[in-house]
Amino acid sequence: MHFNSEKAGVTPGEKLVRVRTQGGLGDEDEGESTDETEGVGKQAELVPACYNHESKLRTTVQSGSQTLNFDLQSDCSTTGETS
Repeated sequence: MHFNSEKAGVTPGEKLVRVRTQGGLGDEDEGESTDETEGVGKQAELVPACYNHESKLRTTVQSGSQTLNFDLQSDCSTTGETS
């Protein structure tokens, strides 16, 4: 992730967190679709909507290096940051 073309990272401050699988459709309708540019089928998103396009997860990013871990549950019962 980059906040400009010269420096990697995220700017400090409060952030909305969205989690999705690499091949998932993100905000699009669930189900299989075809990537028109490559003709490759994409799989339905595996992460529950409460953690991606309907996410209410928030965290505060500090300056410097840090690791943020989130305890995600399939029933959306845990929505806070855990360390």
